[in-house]
Amino acid sequence: MKFPRYTPPSGAGGLSRRQWLKWSAAPVLASALPGCAPLGLRPGNAGLRPQLRLLGEERLPYHLKFKDTTVGGLSGLDRDPVSGHWYALSDDRSDRNPARFYTLAMKVSEAGITGLTVQDVTLLRDAQGHPYPNRKQSDASRPDIPDPESIRFRPETGTLLWTSEGDVNRGLPPAVREMGLDGRLLREFSLPEVLKLGADDMHGPRNNLTFEGLALSPSGRHAWVSMEAQLAQDGPLP
Repeated sequence: MKFPRYTPPSGAGGLSRRQWLKWSAAPVLASALPGCAPLGLRPGNAGLRPQLRLLGEERLPYHLKFKDTTVGGLSGLDRDPVSGHWYALSDDRSDRNPARFYTLAMKVSEAGITGLTVQDVTLLRDAQGHPYPNRKQSDASRPDIPDPESIRFRPETGTLLWTSEGDVNRGLPPAVREMGLDGRLLREFSLPEVLKLGADDMHGPRNNLTFEGLALSPSGRHAWVSMEAQLAQDGPLP
């Protein structure tokens, strides 16, 4: 399948073909605050460690309905620092509703988290511009079934990166893709050989245990994916 090439606006500091990704092929446990700049270590605080504390939580009603979709399975979250919009990716594999992300509004401060509301829903679209099919709808003409997990907003381009765990049992590899705020697919990145599907079940990524997390470098020019489990050739599951 060929994907349209996306050319970021001039001066956007976009990902080049050579410098598009740096990968972590081993399982990673990362703690981060989406939308916040990483802590820069200076000589004065070189010995300090970032401190995390719970500010609070907001909950959406169970089985909340919004624009003919069920809000739930929110697996990834990131924020546009300019507009203040939050983008929440549902991990629904188009089973309940088409694969989608939600635009949220909420206020986060030292005092806590308040005012969580759902503002909009956007369907993820494939290379032909169609919503992704589910496992029953998929056929030879539309084989790609997404398993959305993580999402990151790119301030330089105003676009979104998202990961799919694929479906190894169906021969669908994990993926990192870029889309517009309208859900339109802009491109899919080629994977390093070590992360491609293996010739047998003793090599390559494991089913439903692949790209669970995604993080961007401070420059926005590199991305890291975190694996939910090690590659098959790296040994048995713990």
